[in-house]
Amino acid sequence: MNLKKISLACLVTAIAFGFSNSSVLAVDPNTANTMGKVTFSEDASPTAPLDPLDPNVDKPIKPTDPDIGSGTAGPLSIDYISNFHFGNQLISAEDRTYNVKLDVIKTADGKNVERAPFVQVTDKRGSNNGWTLQVQQKTPF
Repeated sequence: MNLKKISLACLVTAIAFGFSNSSVLAVDPNTANTMGKVTFSEDASPTAPLDPLDPNVDKPIKPTDPDIGSGTAGPLSIDYISNFHFGNQLISAEDRTYNVKLDVIKTADGKNVERAPFVQVTDKRGSNNGWTLQVQQKTPF
């Protein structure tokens, strides 16, 4: 009688496994392992100034002001900084507001366009440390 109970238990177990959703993992014989290597170098190349109204167009501009120097090089650089031209003004004993003239830049397609004075800074350090730009006037106007 014990033999019938054992046989019945084996049969029930076998049927249960036959109807269950079981997954089988097989090792693919066509696999290989590899290793990737990369070296990072600091990018200290200068960055050409871009149109501040359309900086996503990767075409450099050229300032038409002959007094504009080249920017700085390095991973954190000032690529462009406008000169401030206020034109010829009459001397006055009163407080006055003088508006700065617009920059004239030559776009990549050769057109001269006016832009508000601007500064372009490029951060290629890769550290996400941020930066602060400060301006100092050494002599009065």
